[in-house]
Amino acid sequence: KAVVPEGGTLTVARSNDADAEMSTSDADATLTSDADATSASGKGVAFGAVYAQYLENIESVGQQSAGQLTISRKLYKDDKEIDPATTTLHVGDKVTMRIIITSDRDIDFLQVRSGHAACLEPTTQLSGYQWMNGRGGYVSMHDASTDIFFDRFMRGTTTYDISFHVTRTGRYLSDIATVQCAYSPEFSAHSAALQITVK
Repeated sequence: KAVVPEGGTLTVARSNDADAEMSTSDADATLTSDADATSASGKGVAFGAVYAQYLENIESVGQQSAGQLTISRKLYKDDKEIDPATTTLHVGDKVTMRIIITSDRDIDFLQVRSGHAACLEPTTQLSGYQWMNGRGGYVSMHDASTDIFFDRFMRGTTTYDISFHVTRTGRYLSDIATVQCAYSPEFSAHSAALQITVK
């Protein structure tokens, strides 16, 4: 939903073909103001943003970053990194997912969400404030995801490890991990999904 200042209009143009797929190159957005150009309130600098949201098969989603922030995940078993796409896990295995967050600048109010595959049960269920490589953040554990909130994320790289027990057999996809500044959402990134096979 677009939020437009009082007296302004937002126009979005796209392909006239109803069956055509829309990409960001197909869309043009123009924000105009009907404010009186001769009045003092009609002059000045204005900022705006347009965000596109769409549905995509989770297997097709790759890692994305605008450059300021990056997030990735690695999976470990017995303290050795494994490739989840080529490694078969077994019920009862204990694995560790490492979330790696990197920023090229200090950012306030950073929020992270990492989705879990349905076959993984976190070994720690308690939420609370934790220290991660000299950075403090509030970790909120959920059954399907882990949320981390940083009041202030200092420039550099930090990691956070989550331990899981493998609980059921099958082929699973974990959701992507996302990182975003709460008050400047243009600073964001996401990881690729992880494919996990359990026998």
